[in-house]
Amino acid sequence: MTAVTGNANDDRNPPLTASSTTIVNVEPPPPPAPGPEIKRLEAKLAVHSIYFPTARPTPANPEGGLVDSQAETLKTLAADFKSYLRYKPNAHLILGGHADPGGSEEYNKALAATRGTHQELPGGTRRPCGPL
Repeated sequence: MTAVTGNANDDRNPPLTASSTTIVNVEPPPPPAPGPEIKRLEAKLAVHSIYFPTARPTPANPEGGLVDSQAETLKTLAADFKSYLRYKPNAHLILGGHADPGGSEEYNKALAATRGTHQELPGGTRRPCGPL
C-alpha cells in the first residue's frame, strides 16, 4: 500500500489551499488467460477411466492384460500430458488403480497397485501408487 498526498493552492490573496491524503493499493495485473492450446489439453486430460479385464495384469505378466483400445487411450493421455508439461512444467498426473470387490483385500490391493503402474509415462516415469 502506498500513501499519496496531494496539495493544491492558488495565487489569490489570501491564497486558497487544500490538502488530501489517500491510500492506494497497487497490485500486479492478473495473469493472462490460458491460451486455446492449454484449454484444449486440459479438457483432454480431465477424467479418464482405463478398464482392465478381470484379474489382469498378473504377477507373472505385469505388462499384460490391457486391451488394445484401452492401451491407446492411455498412450494418448500420456502424449497429451507430455504436451501439457511444455506449458505447465510443474504439473502432476496421478494414476490410481482400482479393483472390483470380487477378490480378497490383499489380492485387490496388489492388483490395484499393479494397474496404477501398468503403463510407463513420458520420460519413463513409473511409481507404484499406494492406497487412495
